Amino acid sequence: MSAPEDNDHDVEKHPAGDLDTGVLEVGQIPDDSTPDTPPAGNTEPKPTWRIRLSRPERPRRPGAIGVAGALAVASVATAGTAYLTIHRADAATDDAATQAVLAAADNGAVSVLSYSPESLDADFARARSSLTGQFLNYYQEFTDKVVKPAATENDVVTKAQVVRSAVAELSKDNAQVLAFINQTTTSKNKPEPELTSSSVRITLQQVDGDWLISSFDPV
Repeated sequence: MSAPEDNDHDVEKHPAGDLDTGVLEVGQIPDDSTPDTPPAGNTEPKPTWRIRLSRPERPRRPGAIGVAGALAVASVATAGTAYLTIHRADAATDDAATQAVLAAADNGAVSVLSYSPESLDADFARARSSLTGQFLNYYQEFTDKVVKPAATENDVVTKAQVVRSAVAELSKDNAQVLAFINQTTTSKNKPEPELTSSSVRITLQQVDGDWLISSFDPV
């Protein structure tokens, strides 16, 4: 869920049916401003992705997320460990960096996907403190224009939890984390909690010593 370029985040481009619940969840919508013809020097256009508003999906079958998620996390964790072992010599430094990246990714993901009407401004401010770059700008505009009024009107409460996460890539100033997230949602019209499960690739950059999220893409 990388930030769209410039005017790509015009909220009118979102289907009307997706705007009435106030639920901010992991989702992907191809950027409709991406040119059909790739720029000179590129073989194909690079898609960008957005946060979207949508109705929560039905809960998946018990065990489906657990088995698939465990296999995927194990694969990513193995790849990440191999990368660090081969390309990085200082194991202690690697471990400290890995833990810092995971903490930033997990805490940031929870902040982005958790809020309630009574504390929207504080919730969104906390989430923004975990973000950087164009994604930060996009998140601020999108939550102000779309999420806040819809969540307030529909009395939406969402709570996210990172079930598992692993570092897929790590360099001095950049990292990627694969995370599996459960999000429960209640609203005025649906008071019973509904569960949505998602897998996300979280890209982070180190800015002034802090790891901040620069994109948030469903996988």
